[in-house]
Amino acid sequence: MMAHVLLNQWISVVVTGLALFLCAKTGWNLFQAHRTQKQYRNNLFLVETIRPLVFLKIFAISLYVSFFPQYLMHITIHSGWPESATSILYVMYQLTVILMIVPGGYLVEVKNIKRILMVTTFTEALLLVTFGLSTHFWQIVVIQILFGLLVPISSASEHAYILQLSSEKERSTAFSLYYNSLKGAMLAGIALGGSLSLYTGERGVFLVAGAAVLVATLYVFFCVPNLSANQHGKHRLTTKKPFNFIFVLKALPRAFRNMQFSKITILIGLTLGILNDGVILFGMPLILWKHHVPRDQIGQILVLFTIGFFITNKTISRKADEWKADSLFLSLGLLGLGISFFVLAHFGNHNQSISMMGLLILMLGLLLSGMFRGFLLSTGLSAVSKNAVTRVIGKNVAMSIFNFFQTLGTIIGPLFMMFLFNTCDYSSKAFNWVGGIFIAFFLLFILRLSVRNE
Repeated sequence: MMAHVLLNQWISVVVTGLALFLCAKTGWNLFQAHRTQKQYRNNLFLVETIRPLVFLKIFAISLYVSFFPQYLMHITIHSGWPESATSILYVMYQLTVILMIVPGGYLVEVKNIKRILMVTTFTEALLLVTFGLSTHFWQIVVIQILFGLLVPISSASEHAYILQLSSEKERSTAFSLYYNSLKGAMLAGIALGGSLSLYTGERGVFLVAGAAVLVATLYVFFCVPNLSANQHGKHRLTTKKPFNFIFVLKALPRAFRNMQFSKITILIGLTLGILNDGVILFGMPLILWKHHVPRDQIGQILVLFTIGFFITNKTISRKADEWKADSLFLSLGLLGLGISFFVLAHFGNHNQSISMMGLLILMLGLLLSGMFRGFLLSTGLSAVSKNAVTRVIGKNVAMSIFNFFQTLGTIIGPLFMMFLFNTCDYSSKAFNWVGGIFIAFFLLFILRLSVRNE
């Protein structure tokens, strides 16, 4: 028992130290960003100017991750709805995101990106404050829908900066820098959010998050470079035909006839959505809560997933660029995820506190799953952006299609996890099914490669 307590304290110290280090590093990036913007043009270094913005926004959102599912469940029950209706709040958000993904990609393809980013970031700050003041189920539904309208546009704007400020041969590395900032922010936010809620209350955390995103809005105004949508080149779409949304929709069936584009957008996109939002952010806090893990420790345990991502993301992205072996790393990532969740399936049973061995298994499984996610994210986005279909539908629209399937995975994920938890009585054995899904995706990925090679 004493060893269990000491291990939890060690995790708390290490994770909090990492979080504070990342916050300090972001402050340094804020200081350096304006100088970097002046010194470098059309260079990978200019990608640095977008990273503090990403850190501030994701840090704010991650502050409430460790208690968000329980918070939504509390509001749902007190509004007279059954516990299972909690997933509706996730689904309404994700359905709205799906409807806006392709229009969002089209919007940043033809409009001023900085203006879009300023409007969406400021509105997100207001919504976070409103979230902290809302107490009824239908109020949360409306806020989730509004978030769903904004997030795809904001995300597409950030991706547009990465696409325009990096060359094709540096694309995976540029995305790895972007996602290192994103996951670093998530690590810091999750680690500090649970402890912050003990002092400010859960609603106070949302107010702090809103203030952080408001600072991000000011950063966009003063530090982010002003780029038009197609400043660094025109797509074939814009030179041969009028770039209108109807033409983009008509071009989509042609894009999906490209086997490589299809396999990455569908299989990798679904995997990332199910893994991040469904399993880690929704399923894991709930099952740990059912296993009597304190709220502040849930966030600290989940941070291991992000640490695993840090370990592999940048290295794998560089190797994928150097070796031109995107498909190899993507297939290894799917296989590794399946194995990771077979490991996680053995950490404990419902209504039992997690043993010392169970805690070690949980930590190992989360670390491995984060590491293999690092094989998929930046490499997958880079592979989509370099695909030949981007000359037809545009890079931002192609990225939006990838995000569409990723978001579809985030809808399927919470529903699938609720079904598994109810079926398995919140036992860790539910993760055997998750591992099986990822192994099936791996086999389909290999099969698609074989068909293409024929």
